[in-house]
Amino acid sequence: REEKKEFAIQRIVNNPLSHLMATPSFGWRGLWSFEINHWGDAFLNFSAFACLFAAPLIGWCEKRIGWILVSAVPLSYFWMYAITSHFIPRYSRPLIPIALVCMVMVAVDCFSRLIDREQAGHQSFVGLRCR
Repeated sequence: REEKKEFAIQRIVNNPLSHLMATPSFGWRGLWSFEINHWGDAFLNFSAFACLFAAPLIGWCEKRIGWILVSAVPLSYFWMYAITSHFIPRYSRPLIPIALVCMVMVAVDCFSRLIDREQAGHQSFVGLRCR
């Protein structure tokens, strides 16, 4: 086991650009941490992680520091594994609860915006506006 670890580290050190180019593939692999038995599980998995990635952007655009704070550590964890390892899906399982929390945050925000706009007499839903 130690031989394999040393071999992997040596390959990364010898060709860091190649490893960096593979990082998006490792990230994609690590994204699928939910147990997927049918398409609904895959949809939930993708939606939850998309919201986890969207939370800091929403926080920045809407000047909501809480959104950034909720997602900063989990995203750092995600990218640390994507950059430094082969990122098998079980490594991102600890992120499932916070990804679901972010999904609920985004859903509540979208629905509250929709309700507010309908109550104000507008017929269309307008998304985020960075200030």
